[in-house]
Amino acid sequence: MLPAFGPVQVRRAGRRREGRAGSGRSTARPSSWSRTTARYTELVLPDPAGPRALQYDTVVVPAHRGHGLGRAVKRRMMALAARRHPALRQIATTVADENTPMRAVNEALGYRRERGTAYFQLTL
Repeated sequence: MLPAFGPVQVRRAGRRREGRAGSGRSTARPSSWSRTTARYTELVLPDPAGPRALQYDTVVVPAHRGHGLGRAVKRRMMALAARRHPALRQIATTVADENTPMRAVNEALGYRRERGTAYFQLTL
């Protein structure tokens, strides 16, 4: 079970992110039947006047998956970013190879695979 993630948590995450990586924007929308967030994404602009941004997390709460919310929140973020940052020309994002639904969303929105990445972990 995921913890409740509402407006307070979204703002708190944004403040933490801005302390690390420059300017950013978070987009979150509550579900129509609860007060918790159903979907969330964030965009980080290392240089708010620059041409590149990084789209960090895109999350859809399990109870709300399969209804196009991931695509909708990413599309909304892209529209806001284009309007607020006219120099922005490129948004990079990451997604796990096994996350087929989000890979399909990214491809439908125009993202193209750039390179594969491997993560390694060592337990000491």
